[in-house]
Amino acid sequence: MESPTPAPLETTRKTSPRASPPRPVWTTDDFIKLARDRARIMGQPGYNPLAETLADWTDSEIIAALDACLTDPDVVLGAGSAEFLDGNLLDEWMRRDFDSALAWFEKLESRSAKSRLAVTLGNRWPADKADQGLAFLQANRELFPLSLGDSILNKAFEAAARRGPAAMEKMLKILRENEIDTPGGSWRFPPDFDFATLSRSTEIKAIWGNSDSKAFLEQWVAQNSDQAFDWILGYPGADSLPLLFKCSQDCKWLGSKFETLDAGQRAEFMDDLKSSNTIPPALVAGFIEGIGDPIALQGAYEMLAQNILRGNVEDQMRVLEEIGDTAIRISLLKNVPPAETDGAGEPLLRQKLIDWKASPEQIESIVSRYKP
Repeated sequence: MESPTPAPLETTRKTSPRASPPRPVWTTDDFIKLARDRARIMGQPGYNPLAETLADWTDSEIIAALDACLTDPDVVLGAGSAEFLDGNLLDEWMRRDFDSALAWFEKLESRSAKSRLAVTLGNRWPADKADQGLAFLQANRELFPLSLGDSILNKAFEAAARRGPAAMEKMLKILRENEIDTPGGSWRFPPDFDFATLSRSTEIKAIWGNSDSKAFLEQWVAQNSDQAFDWILGYPGADSLPLLFKCSQDCKWLGSKFETLDAGQRAEFMDDLKSSNTIPPALVAGFIEGIGDPIALQGAYEMLAQNILRGNVEDQMRVLEEIGDTAIRISLLKNVPPAETDGAGEPLLRQKLIDWKASPEQIESIVSRYKP
């Protein structure tokens, strides 16, 4: 005989649903990290916020949506979430079929639509079609005002640089003849580029002295600083050598080259350097550290002292303090030729002289020369 099944035990204890674990509390650092990660992703080349959404769309669906965008008021006016919608659609189509997307763009009759989409077109232009991009830019200058065409130009520059000095010279000539500014410098020369050959080009001389030459020069300095120095010394001359401060992270090498100049070249170098207050003190300090010749070093110190008297007290004083002997610092400030100044840094200059244990007479003598 089977035993009866026992009845379930009764309990008076009340049960409740299991509580969910508490959500982590976000800190300020968490929000900052999220914002930075988001900005990093959005800043990556080719980023498209609709990429996941459009992944399952057919080309026909993208084209239909683009056509609809041409007359949609929110898209045309860039209102709310519709802003950049047409650009994101075109971006995806260009990624899939650049030639078809470009043909669609060229057939657009709306000038405003073309102008609006030109940014996407330029940013997404394929690197392997850089020469075609340059020709397109030449033929459609009105669509790329200011720096909007830089993405195409960067790719065209790098393509020319890979082919060598002759191709780069041709590129510079095209830009000069069409009055197109060179891009802002994000383009790079290949590591083995022949700068020496390109430097003999008349096109390089044509851009010398403006911002276009800086990207060229700073990459040459990174590859072969001695060669770049010697070229500038020959053309355009010693008075342009201080430009190398803007092309280097450490100017100790420039100090060692400075002492190889003759007296006249040093004077030209210093005269140009005295006219600039924009060189970071750390670079000037490295420059001085690299000078081994006592006469050349004295000239550099005098330049710093005169820059202080011209009003650049805070920056240049930090460099002058690299001179360990305070007596030399005081003597320089007392004896270098006076210069025009606004006198704004007088309190700092006076305090530094006190810290250096200058006598009251020395302080007043130097400060009086510093006054406007």
